[in-house]
Amino acid sequence: MSICLLASGNLFAESSDQTGELNSQAGKSLVQYYQPVVPFDATGQPNLVNLSQCAAIKRRESRSSEIRVSSSDRDSSETSMLYRHLSADSAPIMTSEETKLIGNVVAIDQSSILRADSLHSRNSRQEVSATGNVSYESEKMFFSATRLLRDQEQQSMQIEDALFFLFTNNANGHADQILVKNDSQVELSGLNYSTCPVDEPAWKLSAGKMIIDQEEGEGQAWHTLLRVKDVPILYLPYISFPTDDRRKSGLLSPTLKSVERDGINFALPYYWNIAPHTDATFAPRFIEKRGSGLDGQFRYLTQKSESEYDFAWLAKDKLLQQQTDVPNGAVSDEDTQRWFSHIQNKTQFNSNWQLNINAQRVSDTGYFRDFSNGIESANAIQLESQARLSYRDDIWQIDAFTLSHQSLIGRESYQYLPSIRANADYLTDNGWQLLWATEATSFEHKDNTKLIGQRYHTVPGIAYPMRASWGFATPKMRYHVSQYTQQNQLTNESTRLSREIPEFTLDSGIYLDRSFSFAEKNYIHSLEPRLFYAYIPYEEQSSINLFDTTQNDFGFNRLWQANRFSGIDRIGDTNQVSVSLTNRFLEDATGAEKVSFTLGRVYYLEAPQMSLDGSDLAPEEQKKHSPWLAQMNLSLSSAFSLSGLVEYDSEQKKTNRAQTQLNFEPKANHIVNLSHRYRDVDGKLHEELDFAFALPINERWRLLGRWYNDLNRGQMIEALAGVEYESCCWAVRLVGQKYLNSQLDAQGMPLEFGDDKYHQGIYLQVIFKGLGSAGRSGVKDVLTSSIVGYKDRFVDE
Repeated sequence: MSICLLASGNLFAESSDQTGELNSQAGKSLVQYYQPVVPFDATGQPNLVNLSQCAAIKRRESRSSEIRVSSSDRDSSETSMLYRHLSADSAPIMTSEETKLIGNVVAIDQSSILRADSLHSRNSRQEVSATGNVSYESEKMFFSATRLLRDQEQQSMQIEDALFFLFTNNANGHADQILVKNDSQVELSGLNYSTCPVDEPAWKLSAGKMIIDQEEGEGQAWHTLLRVKDVPILYLPYISFPTDDRRKSGLLSPTLKSVERDGINFALPYYWNIAPHTDATFAPRFIEKRGSGLDGQFRYLTQKSESEYDFAWLAKDKLLQQQTDVPNGAVSDEDTQRWFSHIQNKTQFNSNWQLNINAQRVSDTGYFRDFSNGIESANAIQLESQARLSYRDDIWQIDAFTLSHQSLIGRESYQYLPSIRANADYLTDNGWQLLWATEATSFEHKDNTKLIGQRYHTVPGIAYPMRASWGFATPKMRYHVSQYTQQNQLTNESTRLSREIPEFTLDSGIYLDRSFSFAEKNYIHSLEPRLFYAYIPYEEQSSINLFDTTQNDFGFNRLWQANRFSGIDRIGDTNQVSVSLTNRFLEDATGAEKVSFTLGRVYYLEAPQMSLDGSDLAPEEQKKHSPWLAQMNLSLSSAFSLSGLVEYDSEQKKTNRAQTQLNFEPKANHIVNLSHRYRDVDGKLHEELDFAFALPINERWRLLGRWYNDLNRGQMIEALAGVEYESCCWAVRLVGQKYLNSQLDAQGMPLEFGDDKYHQGIYLQVIFKGLGSAGRSGVKDVLTSSIVGYKDRFVDE
């Protein structure tokens, strides 16, 4: 006989014959009709080992098939009102007040199947007692026990000495007593509990008492001992955990990290599900050589906004105190307190107005060198804090913001306190494009030797875009009007400056398309020449301070920009023509680009004169043309992409820059990234090779790694090797990482720290599925920063 019953059609079975006696054949026909999935074993005991298979089948199979089981109209017993089907070998008692069935009892009601050696029912009280090889199955759970007491009116059930299985999350185990209320809340006493297969209990909980509420998706347990492979590892007087995918307050999987410099680093996160729209995670942390601290995250969500606050705090860094040159005790607790703070908010007031806040701060410039998770964060130059109020519609883009930075290399930037910018783009009915850009900014600086001041900049413009299926041409005229008020912080002396510069550009291109077929597929071959002309007259600007302007890096975007400087403190003179040719192949059916190749450069009709500091360029620096730029993109499928970029100086016959990148991800989280970077900066060569991957060995094992090397200096920048194991009820990650322990100086050059040249550590995380997964993972931060595209499969954000 079977407990997990799957119907494949309609069924009608009688529970009594014409004489009023129970017909055991009805029960037999019922069993024959159903397909048995979880049979009893040879001794008649239920086989729980395969119940996980049963649960999976129950979730897969459609339940649209109608099952009709009824009792005979002649059956006047009240028992038939409790059950839609009854069958047994014999019925010693069968009255309106009491029913007793013996031998192979099967009782089916609207939502469950009950089997036992004997069943005793007090019909008026709607109470049922079953004994001997008792089994009970509903849509949500299965029990096997020696005795069962059921109160139909109270919708409660008491089960003694029970094996249980919950279909919702594959939880199973044994309990001395089980009390079921409303078929959704289960109270268990003296139990073992696990979500692992019965024959592979990788972990289990032993508890004096546990309450599982399947409607709320939560469980609670008291006096709990966690065992891994029968080895006790953790005792908790109380634990709360989720039983499904819903968020639930409780302890999360701990993270263990061993770092050569810091010693053991252990964190035990606690997730607090404050409300459906609010949660928090707190992780008390112990660092062997530094001390104790607390990490945390708070998140808040409304219909219009989302906010997140992250922090890390270490009360007193003992290692930092030991590293100082002053006598022990001379450094205050405030000097050795280490912290990180980051707040983010995005509020969408309506379709036009939006507020964004993003602010970061750390206790000291060496924080990321000591507490980072990789070479990228360790080499951070500065932290940005910004609050921006924005307005957008079809014509206007308006931003009002404040912006400041915390420098981590001793090179402070100007603060915007505040800045207001407005841009308008209006297309008239007769095809003219009216342009307007304006800005008003107040600049402050922490260094009192730096000039501060206000900048007012307005750029009216007009353009006439002409577009056709075969090409485009857009002539544009703009006029820059600038006003500066600059103040010396030491003398309070102010200076007013003005500047007016016209600008003319003409952007044009042609599309030459043809169709062709290859390998039984249709493609479009597009040849796209493009020409861009720009003219800006020379004007001396050395008296204007550089508040936020730098020299743009040369790239394809520079080909289509009139001003070679970023920012507006310098508007560079130019009389140039930029040309490019793009060869593109697209899939006709989808329009997806499969292959493209672009070649371009800038020709100067008049050599540019002005440098970034405002002085004239030396004659040898005034070039007739730029280096060549070549770019290639190859996308054979959605899983594979290859791109490359080369900058070649034909005058000096050398490659200034080259970059190649390959990405392969045939399935989610099956990642291979390979990149090569080469750069020649003023005769100093930089060449790097970066290889990262996250690849499965089989369904349970996955390898993780990164090798990032400086080929020119012959030294490793970062190395990472890890392994993930995942079963149906638990998972583990072991990751080793080593990266160059460097920091940039005020000129942006790397500094190394003597014997402490490399930062290295080992990370271990164990996840017990069914005991919570929401919140943050420290190991995730390491992997996502090192392997582009990596997503944490075990921790829900």
